Amino acid sequence: MKPFYLPEELFKDRDVARRAPDNDLTPVKDIPSFSIEIDGEEGAAISCPYILSHLPDEPHILYFLSEYDNKDDILFLQQHILNKGGSFFWLQYREIGPRVSVDKLLHLSERFVDTALKEIKMAQRGGPVVLMGRGLGTGLAIHAFSFMEDELLCLILESAFNDLNSFLNGLNIDGIDSHTDNNANNAVPYDPFLNKEKVRGLKKAILFLHSHGDTIVPLRDIEWLVCESRSKATQFQVVPSLDRWDLSFRGGELYFEVIWQFINLRMGRRPKRRKRRTRKL
Repeated sequence: MKPFYLPEELFKDRDVARRAPDNDLTPVKDIPSFSIEIDGEEGAAISCPYILSHLPDEPHILYFLSEYDNKDDILFLQQHILNKGGSFFWLQYREIGPRVSVDKLLHLSERFVDTALKEIKMAQRGGPVVLMGRGLGTGLAIHAFSFMEDELLCLILESAFNDLNSFLNGLNIDGIDSHTDNNANNAVPYDPFLNKEKVRGLKKAILFLHSHGDTIVPLRDIEWLVCESRSKATQFQVVPSLDRWDLSFRGGELYFEVIWQFINLRMGRRPKRRKRRTRKL
């Protein structure tokens, strides 16, 4: 089958209502990074920045951007994860998204995780590694997790999608139905991600975060993907927000508390029980 390329329209900035993040967010200076070469493109590489916290035994979050993430989104995640004691790595694939095939993007996601794991090991850090994806990035996160599940703690998926065709149709992007699997008896829309099949094969817990107002992938659609998870520890958290675009901003501290509580449980950390008040007679 010929290589499939994502439409340029998918990566365009969208004029959507979004709540502004905290005003006190301050960019971190002199952020280190490592580079990954792009398959079949001599001299072409993609930069993967990362920030290590001062707590080496806390979680390391490897983040796969959405198709709409901007600097404010990344900064918002960065600072809140660092405030929790975690470290933050992210794959900046948006700039090359429409230029390389989906197969190359999927392979890039594997190499991103593999290289990050080596960086963490080289720095002698004992904290677990968590994959997190948003929007289109959930497809990359699921793929990489399916290859390296044994070395990873858990998976966090915000605004995930069942299949690429429905996802793009939800964004009013046409023409995907024409990419069909000609080897099948009946032509079906081609899906290079196969999220449902890959989630079905995972054993470890997944945290699904989804907006109750998501107009691109409605709740009734994402529930089919949630049901594919085999882990009894998988959680599905519905977040009140206008749409997927402002889910993390509107969730605020509670958004990060839900994520960190999920990770802590996977690490065997139980929330502290409140002391019972003794009633005076």
